[in-house]
Amino acid sequence: MRTWIRDTHLSDPDIQSVTRKHFAFSKIMKAVWNTKTTFFITIPLRNELRYLHHIFSSKKYKIQSPISHVIPRDPDYIAYGDACLDGAGGISSKLKFWWFIPWPDAIQNRNIKNFQTKYNTPSGDILSINLLEYIAIIISYTASIHLFRTKQISPGHPYPTIKIYSDNKSAIAWTTKASASSKAGKSLSLILASLLVNEPMGLWSGYVQVPECKLTIKKFLFIVFLWTLYLYGSLNYT
Repeated sequence: MRTWIRDTHLSDPDIQSVTRKHFAFSKIMKAVWNTKTTFFITIPLRNELRYLHHIFSSKKYKIQSPISHVIPRDPDYIAYGDACLDGAGGISSKLKFWWFIPWPDAIQNRNIKNFQTKYNTPSGDILSINLLEYIAIIISYTASIHLFRTKQISPGHPYPTIKIYSDNKSAIAWTTKASASSKAGKSLSLILASLLVNEPMGLWSGYVQVPECKLTIKKFLFIVFLWTLYLYGSLNYT
């Protein structure tokens, strides 16, 4: 700290402000570290701690990231995903995959179409559109992992990356930090974290602006139909 202050060109008031903050932070951290107060650990926190303990104590997990997943560069693959209250889908022209799923009743019964409030839903927290968009990103990433592991794609190096574009900024943010908005969000973050552990395929996300008018399910299926004909020349996409 003293070396940093000496090497910087701060005025006396600025130096006093920095040193006061540093002193306050050090006092707070010492007080927290030396406290004898007992705190209760909730069940979700206990489960997360057990998961982290399992990861850190096992030798089969690598606590590191390939440099190709960290440095800014053009991604090897690009995919697009979107979701609505009725279903979700994703597509990648370079990876030659597309997928679409209608949400089951268990999900549709918990979205904003059926409730006017965020709380007091019969089966727990309401599933927001942000979570549904998050699921779309996870499924598209899972598809890319499958293609890489089954050697259906050859990126030319062992640690490729895929960038998945979405029009939901919350879902994009959750790809790099866990969602803490709801139990469902935390569960989805745990699923994504489990996929990322030891995975050679890196995940990036990006925001794409879309028009206000969303595609209906029928229009989306029609576009997928055209893409299938373009990519494969037939409807045999298996």
